[in-house]
Amino acid sequence: MPEAAVIVAGDTRVVFRDLGDGRLEPVRVRTGRRADGWVAITDGLQPGDAVVTSGNFLLAAEAKLRLGIDQW
Repeated sequence: MPEAAVIVAGDTRVVFRDLGDGRLEPVRVRTGRRADGWVAITDGLQPGDAVVTSGNFLLAAEAKLRLGIDQW
């Protein structure tokens, strides 16, 4: 997936899964190899899961303000 889709918070890696109807879910993932702006996701998502690939920084900031990072 595009590296821009992965939010790095210390040792934690988070992506936002698109649940449809404007709903998003933060999901902790494990990343693997990186190359040319892409990163492998080795754990946390299922094949076919749709994720947000742009605007993630704003989503993460809003989620942290509303819920607190510990709830991720």
